[in-house]
Amino acid sequence: MEIRRLILVGAGALGSFFLLSAGRVGVDRIDVFDGDIVREENIGNQPIFSLQDARKALYKTDALMKIKTVLRPTELVGHNFYVTGRNMENLPLGKHTVIVDCTDNVETKLLLNALAVKEKIPLLSLSAHGAKGSVYLMDGREACLECIYGGVFDKLSRTGCDRLSPVYASFVSSVGVDELSFFTKSGRSHGFISIDAEKRRIETVHLKKSKECSICVKRYFNQRISLDFIQLCGNSIKMSVQHDVNIQNIKRLLKGKKRIVGDSLLVENNGKEVFLSPSGDILFTGYLKDEAERLLRKIEA
Repeated sequence: MEIRRLILVGAGALGSFFLLSAGRVGVDRIDVFDGDIVREENIGNQPIFSLQDARKALYKTDALMKIKTVLRPTELVGHNFYVTGRNMENLPLGKHTVIVDCTDNVETKLLLNALAVKEKIPLLSLSAHGAKGSVYLMDGREACLECIYGGVFDKLSRTGCDRLSPVYASFVSSVGVDELSFFTKSGRSHGFISIDAEKRRIETVHLKKSKECSICVKRYFNQRISLDFIQLCGNSIKMSVQHDVNIQNIKRLLKGKKRIVGDSLLVENNGKEVFLSPSGDILFTGYLKDEAERLLRKIEA
């Protein structure tokens, strides 16, 4: 199958390692979507980012541009916002496109799954928790992610994400790039690939569609288009009001030391931080979930 463009969602550990090897797939363009900024805690397990990137509070998608020369002749384009239910259909999808899911929460994975099924576009989904991981290239012939995770969605969604070992993240991402290369040459996938990176063990299984799947069988897509976006990750909470905001107006609402970083606002207050982008994406660091939600309502108002 000919692949010309990758839509990569998530530029953390899995996304970073995937990008470093993605050039060998031979696509024309890779679009990367992530609303996160580089934090000092990212240094070490996300190989592209540096301490200087963190001190400048660069968007990950901006900091990634340093590897453009590594990927040539593939074009690398960054988009500094989270993919949510309200903006996902604006992604630059089309023929010869594959969505690459390197996110770390089930809610977003199922959102991308619904989009891929609806638009009949292949989805390569990478997951890792500790030393265990999985790679699944879904092309419509076998089970979708909703078939696999949908029944336990409420237990898995909005949970904290792991800090991945760079060794394990690299291993899972390498398997993902190999699977994508195999798909381009053969037009098929190996099925669901289960990985134990510590033991260097890989197992594959072909999964049948669930007859009751609301996405790939019944095609009820709206149930996965959540109008809010909340993700817990370590000591950070990611949220989005999912519309553009006026940074100067918000600046007057929030208390603390404030500085403009690029076109975004960073507020520091008693060891806690709020990073707000013009597109309405917010990264709370050091806040409890209830505190972050109260601030979110204040920003929305």
